[in-house]
Amino acid sequence: MDTRIKVIATQGFFIGDGMKKHLDLTGKKFGRLTVLEDSKKRQFGKIIWDCLCYCGGIKAILSSNLTTGNTKSCGCLNREVTKNRSLKHGSSGKKDRTYECWEEAEEGHKKILKKQEEETP
Repeated sequence: MDTRIKVIATQGFFIGDGMKKHLDLTGKKFGRLTVLEDSKKRQFGKIIWDCLCYCGGIKAILSSNLTTGNTKSCGCLNREVTKNRSLKHGSSGKKDRTYECWEEAEEGHKKILKKQEEETP
């Protein structure tokens, strides 16, 4: 066995001349994702991991996106944030209190204008 390259399976990374350490992320959690396994794919020399999202989705994610926090879910988090943002001011049928107050004021204004038009000869 070449003494310059050692595989340390228990710690999950490789050490050798000019080799980078690759940490085993299996089982670790990043946001809503739990790392399942190494997908055996590489991009830019970095490991792509198969991850399970809490919603049940499975997605292959670059290791650096997991460790830096760039990716926190399979995409479900973005959909939830967008959905919740759309719930304000009547955009999706569910109105918040601010919108209801504005709507009542607008209706009152319309009634006043209509009454003024009727009274004007």
